[in-house]
Amino acid sequence: MWSEKRDLEGDMIFAIFPIVLNIGINFLYYIKGASYESIEAVNNINSSSIFIIFICCLLNFFGKRKKLSKEEKKELIHGGLSKKVIKTRMANA
Repeated sequence: MWSEKRDLEGDMIFAIFPIVLNIGINFLYYIKGASYESIEAVNNINSSSIFIIFICCLLNFFGKRKKLSKEEKKELIHGGLSKKVIKTRMANA
């Protein structure tokens, strides 16, 4: 429910992908051997992926999201459903 309201699955991939790309590039550099040309390319890709990660984190934290109702906030804080939420869900079912 919280992830549906916040749409985390859609946004988090943009923050995770550059990290995976960064790790993959460093792994390929390790396998290929440390030539000067490859370390220059790795440094360029690493710096650009760090910039992309920073931008994605800003978008994730400051993007407009749907606001949670008071009942949904209580549900998240207390870890369970309140009696009022259970009653309204049973009435709507």
